[in-house]
Amino acid sequence: MNSWNSGGVTVLWPTNGLLLGVLLCSPKRRWPAYVAVGYAIDFSFNLSMNDPYDVGLYQSFCNIVEVLLAAFPLYPIIGPKPDLTQRRQFLAFLGYGVVLASAVASLMASITGLGRWAHPTWHMFHYWFLADALGMATVTPLYLAYHARQSFGGKSWREVIACLLLLSSATVLVFWQINYPLLFLLMPFLLLLALRLGLAGSALGLLLVSLIGGFLTTEGRGPMALVRSASITERELVLQGFLATSMAMFYVIEMLIAESRRLETDLRGSERRFRTLAEASSDIIVLTDLRGKRSYVSPASIEELGWNQRMC
Repeated sequence: MNSWNSGGVTVLWPTNGLLLGVLLCSPKRRWPAYVAVGYAIDFSFNLSMNDPYDVGLYQSFCNIVEVLLAAFPLYPIIGPKPDLTQRRQFLAFLGYGVVLASAVASLMASITGLGRWAHPTWHMFHYWFLADALGMATVTPLYLAYHARQSFGGKSWREVIACLLLLSSATVLVFWQINYPLLFLLMPFLLLLALRLGLAGSALGLLLVSLIGGFLTTEGRGPMALVRSASITERELVLQGFLATSMAMFYVIEMLIAESRRLETDLRGSERRFRTLAEASSDIIVLTDLRGKRSYVSPASIEELGWNQRMC
């Protein structure tokens, strides 16, 4: 609320990311119902914040435009089998969902600020954009992972809860104090989530940091409080920059790790297929290195020549 009253929007806006995830995992015939429900909830929230009726209607319309601008081009790419660790899906999601849709909707919404109509300004655009983009980039991957039953890399709930509690405790400690710039201390804990819990773990970890860190930042605590002359919204901007940078780094790491695992799986599959063909063939197949040392001799050598690799 402190941030809202001082001219900011929010550190992270989650509802658009959630609605996008729902649409990407649903048949298009259900979209109108989901969009109508999303619009009603968004409009009710705007009215609860004492926005004028017409401003509330327009801002809710901007949010729906953002979701649909992302949903239509992403549906044929992600809808059949959601997996943002695949490079094509990840780059499409980043381009359409996080950047393009958020930028267009934020440009539209920048003519409203603090509950009234106004000339569009860079101040309002970048606060709308960063909050919407971060919401898309965290909540949508979480929903897609949950829907695809790929949550947290198959780890036990005990390990998941332990990792999240560790990160939450570190985040509270970093943002409760106001004397030292300790944001860097969160990176090892976020990296632990990325390596142990996968893309969904990274998204949930960054969501926790944004919620805890955002609340304490608006209360005047945390590393951003060291910037004495900055307003609350300017401190939020620093936090949003940290979240965006961390998000880009960890998502790229997750994509590269997943590609490496898929490549390893493909190589093992190719090796199994080759061995099956070699063992079923009546031809003698021999694998050697450049020095003539044999690493594989097919079973046909026993039948044809009476010797195998171990006899050589």
